Amino acid sequence: MSTTVEEQKQQKAFGWAATDQSGTLSPFNFSRRENGDEDVTLKILYCGVCHSDLHVLKNEWGFTSYPVVPGHEIVGVATKVGKNVTNFKVGDRVGVGVFVGSCKTCECCQQDLENYCPQIIFTFNSYNPDGTKTYGGYSDMIVVDQRYVLRFPDNLPLDAGAPLLCAGITVYSSMKYYGMTEAGKHLGVAGLGGLGHVAVKIAKAFGLKVTVISSSPDKESEAINRLEADSFLLSSDPAKMKSAIGSMDYIIDTVSAAHPLLPLLSVLKVNGKLVTVGLPNKPLELPVFPLVFGRKLVGGSDVGGMKETQEMLDFCAKHNIAADIELIRMDEINTAMERLAKSDVRYRFVIDVGNSLSHQLMSLEANDQTTSGFTQVSLSQSNFELQRPYDKSPRERYSFNNGVHRLWVYSTDKPHTPTSHTEPRTEIRIRGYDYSSGVWQFEGEAYIPRGTTGATVMQIFGGSSRATTIMLQVYDGELAAYRRSERLLSNMYNRWFKVNVIHDVGASNVKVYIDGVLRYEGSGAGGHYHYFKFGVYAADGPSHRMESRWRGIRVLTKN
Repeated sequence: MSTTVEEQKQQKAFGWAATDQSGTLSPFNFSRRENGDEDVTLKILYCGVCHSDLHVLKNEWGFTSYPVVPGHEIVGVATKVGKNVTNFKVGDRVGVGVFVGSCKTCECCQQDLENYCPQIIFTFNSYNPDGTKTYGGYSDMIVVDQRYVLRFPDNLPLDAGAPLLCAGITVYSSMKYYGMTEAGKHLGVAGLGGLGHVAVKIAKAFGLKVTVISSSPDKESEAINRLEADSFLLSSDPAKMKSAIGSMDYIIDTVSAAHPLLPLLSVLKVNGKLVTVGLPNKPLELPVFPLVFGRKLVGGSDVGGMKETQEMLDFCAKHNIAADIELIRMDEINTAMERLAKSDVRYRFVIDVGNSLSHQLMSLEANDQTTSGFTQVSLSQSNFELQRPYDKSPRERYSFNNGVHRLWVYSTDKPHTPTSHTEPRTEIRIRGYDYSSGVWQFEGEAYIPRGTTGATVMQIFGGSSRATTIMLQVYDGELAAYRRSERLLSNMYNRWFKVNVIHDVGASNVKVYIDGVLRYEGSGAGGHYHYFKFGVYAADGPSHRMESRWRGIRVLTKN
């Protein structure tokens, strides 16, 4: 069937995406559908960072489709509403959770359990009925069918309230379904992370006695003093666990890593319930004997349907429940993911999308201006000449996958030729475009892993007063020109950033733009020939291992 002009309309969107199994996120331009009759368009202000985002980014569950824009704890304001939308108007505070579609007709959908619909459409890493991909909340806007949009109560903070759209509804739905809401009963909360700390707050609002169960003794003070749990149980202490046998009515297990269930089952009373809501990437072993001899139940639960999620938001607003968060900028997300993998967050990262992405968009627009008036030259893999330690094969120091050049070298490596006295390097020289006049520009996106230091990552080789016209170097996460003589930016590790270097030979001038912002301007150093290089070259005080990654390499000229 052919599509109409209306159906072909799209809205430009901007976010951060991962393009491969490394899970590294970087700026990404894409499109959303135009707002339809049943749709609400949101300007995204905040988005929570869920542990499942990390699983999907690294394809740990085995079904990631790249590129992927994560994020399903989305809050913002409505900027457009379709003509058939009755529950929302422009300017409303709204939210979007884990899913953005379902069949609407099956038994689950008819019972307001859209989250269990066999045709559920997840907010990201899923597909719409027309075959287009869904992209999540690490972006500036989203278009969603009104059925899957939530009213966000006025007295809930948008930033700290965002995690309720996954963490909050996950624990709320499980507690409601399994009857874990009777005041005075004893609930154990296993794991004190993003889900666990919200579970404590909701359980206390229900009037339950709450014990936090954790393998980390450091969590005791947080559980008792910060979250006002009634008690703390150290699961890594056999004596403590033995003393708690048969003491709890329910346990909600929020742990997302592989762990034994037997110790948790042992602390349940007869007829006790253990409900798991975490999603470990390895199967858990379920012992049957304690189930049979204690008439105990082990169950699972997902997020709730739309009706129950709205109920949860209203409940949390009534009881002043929100998440404890660390607010981050979008360009801090890769560091946040590293910390999340180590459970180093108290207790939920939330991205300040509205402020940080608008700044990045301005930078990208500025970057477009740096290439205005230039013409791109033709490049192929044959133009990339690899220089590496002479005793190593290319694959031992270089890889090229999914459009990414990855280059690494060790400080103890040999130089690139047996007779050279230079430092070790793994660099790519761009062949075929040596120049001695005109205005030339190098463009590429760079990524420097944490730990790389004392390394040159990009050069214009050739000059009369020195061998190079410009050297961009990294020292302890700081990007510099010429051995720290010109400090450009700090905190450059573990994130992609755009590099544009413009060399005006006639004017003897070099400009360096990072993410579209001019960061350096200096002399062109003269000389009769020049060419571009990128990779890693040991400089002053090199680390043992040095690495850089590059993609989107372009050479442009005004000749």
